[in-house]
Amino acid sequence: MAASGAGSYARVAVADGGQALIDPEDPRVITHQKKGSIRKWVTEKFLVLKNPAFAGDAELAFRGALFLTLFGIPVIMPHGHWEFRDKIVDLGIYSSSACIYIIF
Repeated sequence: MAASGAGSYARVAVADGGQALIDPEDPRVITHQKKGSIRKWVTEKFLVLKNPAFAGDAELAFRGALFLTLFGIPVIMPHGHWEFRDKIVDLGIYSSSACIYIIF
């Protein structure tokens, strides 16, 4: 199965049985994207043409892992490397609770 146009996901190649494997009317299938947009690049990396449901789930999981990592870095940093981080941790404004909030 391959798209029959470089810039459009709406046109889908027909399989041997004569029926398209991906329904272009399915709302999970991206039908139009600007060429060169970041969203198009990301959806291609998560193989949206092969399995749109998996691509959406994988993209969501990746975003969650990325933000959890970014918000977790100040928690594992040693004291004394970044004055702003030390101040907000000492005041109790920022703690490992931030990571828990992202998960739940």
